[in-house]
Amino acid sequence: MQRTNGHERHTGLNAPPAPALADDELDLLETADIDRLFKMKPGWAYRASRRRKNPLPAIRLGRYVRFREREVRMWLESQKTASAFRRG
Repeated sequence: MQRTNGHERHTGLNAPPAPALADDELDLLETADIDRLFKMKPGWAYRASRRRKNPLPAIRLGRYVRFREREVRMWLESQKTASAFRRG
């Protein structure tokens, strides 16, 4: 661990171990996969992930956008619940 400007920084072999990820967390979907899944026009998933209000949960990897299926399904369930409240 190095100390620079009063902040600690992990380097090399002294870095703490990364948390273990479950297999389903490593299976990431692309925007085209989400578009097909929801039967939407190409680009819908990308735009939905960029919305300010209630965005589709996404992971940004540089210029790429990926989605976890579990999080997308949870988001979809929340949409059904939210629309039921709006109808009254």
